[in-house]
Amino acid sequence: MIPAPYSEWPVVMSRAKAARLLGVDRKTLAKNKDLLNRCSEVIGNQPKIIRDRLLRELKII
Repeated sequence: MIPAPYSEWPVVMSRAKAARLLGVDRKTLAKNKDLLNRCSEVIGNQPKIIRDRLLRELKII
């Protein structure tokens, strides 16, 4: 079950959108390459963050 504030987030989002939702600069998020690799899938030509994976990595769910 996704907690209430996070259930409104899109399931698939860009790295910039994920950084905005987390309240950090996108460059700060980009520095953590291991986290991004575990939470991302390449869709089309761009890597996209999967919400559930990101929340699991951050130990929110």
